Amino acid sequence: MSSIGFVISNDINEAINMYDFVTLDERIDDFIFKKKDIFGSSVDIFTQINPYEDTIFSQDEIKKFLLASKQLLQEDVLDFLEKDFIRENIDKKEFIKFANNMINMCNIALKENKNIVSIGN
Repeated sequence: MSSIGFVISNDINEAINMYDFVTLDERIDDFIFKKKDIFGSSVDIFTQINPYEDTIFSQDEIKKFLLASKQLLQEDVLDFLEKDFIRENIDKKEFIKFANNMINMCNIALKENKNIVSIGN
């Protein structure tokens, strides 16, 4: 199973040695992709990441991640998808934790004027 790690960093070399990161699990990524019509088009930023490459995201892209992460937490949508979480064996608490961690990371990166780097497998 592959996953993508996100870290606050200005370059890939620095990011590779970081230990404080947010992980986008492959199953959560697949769930977002399958339900993107329900979450809204802003979540495309998650589904378009190449999980096998390292990528540096700019401040503008971080703002898109922030918006997308907030979209993932819409209470009415989460309630609507309750059965889908169970059916697809996605831990709803882990899903919410991922989105909240991304929001926190994005806010810190924007405040400190840093980039976010995704580290692929």
